[in-house]
Amino acid sequence: FIIGFIMILIMLIMEYFISLSNLQLGTKSWILYLAVFIITWILQFVGHKIEGKKPSFIKDLQFLLVGPIWLLGFILRKVGIKY
Repeated sequence: FIIGFIMILIMLIMEYFISLSNLQLGTKSWILYLAVFIITWILQFVGHKIEGKKPSFIKDLQFLLVGPIWLLGFILRKVGIKY
């Protein structure tokens, strides 16, 4: 329950920043989002190349959907928050 609540809170904060940038950039904001998306995908594959492992989501699309929650769980464990 706790990890789900925290994930919803993070998503709402991200939505706030997206709507804020839409007000500032107008209709051209999609270019910024597309650029961030492409750059982060490239960096992800560079990281996997350095690590020497293939991304898990290539085998199963389910891993792509679970990834953000897995990352949040990892961060919460490092910070010492039990969920």
